[in-house]
Amino acid sequence: MKSNTLTLDKQEIQKLERHFTQERGKCFGLQINQSTSDCLRFASLLKHTLNNLGDPFDGFGGQIHTLGYERELILLMADYLRISHDDIWGYTTSGSTISNIQAVHLANLKLNNQGILVTSNQAHSSIRKSVSLLRVKEMVEIEADLYGKMDLDKFSDYLSKNREKSFIFCFASGTVSKGAYDDVRELIKIIHEHKIPRERYHIHLDAALGGLITPFIDAEEIKLDFSIPEIDSISVSFHKRLGVPFPSSVFLIRKNNLKTVQYSFVSDYNSLDTTIPGSRDGLSPFIVLTKLKSIGYDNMVLRTKKILSKASFLNKQLEAKGIPTVFNQYAPCVYFKAPHQRIIDEYHLPKYHHANGDVYTHAFTMEHISKPNIVDFVEKCAASM
Repeated sequence: MKSNTLTLDKQEIQKLERHFTQERGKCFGLQINQSTSDCLRFASLLKHTLNNLGDPFDGFGGQIHTLGYERELILLMADYLRISHDDIWGYTTSGSTISNIQAVHLANLKLNNQGILVTSNQAHSSIRKSVSLLRVKEMVEIEADLYGKMDLDKFSDYLSKNREKSFIFCFASGTVSKGAYDDVRELIKIIHEHKIPRERYHIHLDAALGGLITPFIDAEEIKLDFSIPEIDSISVSFHKRLGVPFPSSVFLIRKNNLKTVQYSFVSDYNSLDTTIPGSRDGLSPFIVLTKLKSIGYDNMVLRTKKILSKASFLNKQLEAKGIPTVFNQYAPCVYFKAPHQRIIDEYHLPKYHHANGDVYTHAFTMEHISKPNIVDFVEKCAASM
């Protein structure tokens, strides 16, 4: 009986492997780097349940954990996002949805549950989810411009009528649909112009995509990180850019924000209850840290240049076929008029419905997408139209 079960398991695994291998090269529509085969070297660690319980800095975790590696990863990300090790706190999560919810949770507590969450209508769905889950007082979505950035004039107009209130500002470093970067420095100038006191707002940066792009680009206008003193917290995803076989993220916050929050102590795992999850995956921070260190800064710069170059190539190919596009030069993303449904299905593309009836989609040019893939894709898109 055991032999038959093992045979069936093997067959099912092989079936899935064939399916995933076939589909991987066609995953154009998601912010995911499917080049993960180098992670096979970590397979032996699957024999162990690695459970990082509680606070990675003050807790003691379970008996088998990777809290030391998790702390090292947080400090490495602090270096990339330009903040002192002494000033940062954070932990790894199963994706930036949890990281964004953690940010809104802490910001709301800091503002005595009186904060109005202000974000773009292009914000990730996790921002809206956090409002519902955490019973945030109110949410306001500011319209974005054609390129996906929060509209500065509309943001200013809203603040001019509500300057006496408290705010949780959620800005984006790489939006889901267009890969857009909010003009955070200008948005902060507007906050100052309307004389919103520092103690009445928290700024969170959703850098799920941009957090592992902007540190490796020589363009100060999109260096959205803790070098901007008003940014309080940041979330960054690892599966989008690094190439890991699971959703993974880090939540980072300036330590001084934690002083306003009271935490209970959990005797079960000997830790302050600072994190939203109890049990946390201990394998992913070790793999992410090992990959980041083995790739190194210079190679991350090269990898970033390549994906942006491919995005520019895709944009030019689509334009040459007369297909309308929206393109941000610092994002590995092209937003364009959607092809036929069969191409949508084949290449795992989303659909964005415009008020005028037009339907758009987007494609990301991560490492698993080659230029021949792009040429073939564009030809199919054009033929389907």
